Amino acid sequence: MKKINMSSTQNGFNLVELMIVVSIIAILARIAVPVYVKYIGRSNRVAAISYLLNLSNKQTQMMLDTHLYSSTITTTYPVPSQVSSNYTIAVTAPSTTPPTFTITATPVTAQLARDSSCGYLRIDETGNTYISTNGTSYTTGTATVKNCWTGK
Repeated sequence: MKKINMSSTQNGFNLVELMIVVSIIAILARIAVPVYVKYIGRSNRVAAISYLLNLSNKQTQMMLDTHLYSSTITTTYPVPSQVSSNYTIAVTAPSTTPPTFTITATPVTAQLARDSSCGYLRIDETGNTYISTNGTSYTTGTATVKNCWTGK
């Protein structure tokens, strides 16, 4: 008969050690996930801002060439997929004197949840930048607007 050595070392983990590791992973995930979601929202906003600024420059060029702004400029310069999956772009260029335009980026539901502090983005023919949290009342000239438009 074979004798079993009871003083041999154990292999593997006990339950307490496993629970400590799971707790540490849960704490790290609780910190990392909101930071990651905020980063994704900011990244999507920066892509939309880049497109809005590019479209605004194209409108200025069109004004120099034709003396009019275009409300259909997005057909000539299509919305990139990263922007279109997170924002709906609307261009208004009414036939007024002097000519004006407004380009608005309206966030889709998921983007609005990720980036609720900046929300709706708008730029006009003078280069003024605006933000709105509800899509109806826009603000400009504040530190919050500046932070949103500089990608902070």
